[in-house]
Amino acid sequence: MLILLPVTGRGVHSLEGDVLHRQDLDPQVADTVMHHAWDTRASMHVFNDNGWFTGQEIPALLQAHVYSGFRYQVIDVKSIPAHQVTKICFCGDHEDLIRLRIQLNEALEERAHLCFSAVDCLEVLPLGCNKGSALAVLSGHLGLSLADCMAFGDAMNDREMLGSVGRGLIMGNAMPQLIAALPHLSVIGHCGNQAVAHFLTHWLDNPHLPYSPE
Repeated sequence: MLILLPVTGRGVHSLEGDVLHRQDLDPQVADTVMHHAWDTRASMHVFNDNGWFTGQEIPALLQAHVYSGFRYQVIDVKSIPAHQVTKICFCGDHEDLIRLRIQLNEALEERAHLCFSAVDCLEVLPLGCNKGSALAVLSGHLGLSLADCMAFGDAMNDREMLGSVGRGLIMGNAMPQLIAALPHLSVIGHCGNQAVAHFLTHWLDNPHLPYSPE
């Protein structure tokens, strides 16, 4: 069975569409985030099962999705029903997002999980939602433990997953905050140099030899 695990960790699905695990944003949290006048220059992006929605054209954000074809729909995000929101993210300058995170923490308190999925992207997720918790559900479904798993990551939304698996590996292009949060983990090469494939090839062919990203 092929299993799909969304990048936020909010759900686990089979390729046939069966839902093994799902977490949506609390409707009250979604309503607060979508309707509050935040002191920020960052753009807001709302996601649900119908797609990706934002209030303005931002072509630069589509560059990361050139191969998948995934793209936003421009609408008034305040018109989106709060009970259908899976996550909300803000994209912009990192320092501005740090200030926004303080505002969000004060408004939401302990009702949501906030994390940086990239230097320029701050995500508002369901409480307890992360890749580590989703992987725990998946591994249990497959009859495995997290100790049996290997994971690679480069952003703060990978922290829980990398810290919980038997072998966590940090990419050379990772956010400095991730490396600092998990100093005991090895750092391999840059994702642009196919470092994951390089590492797995070495691990499969020479599992007992030390690995070097060079």
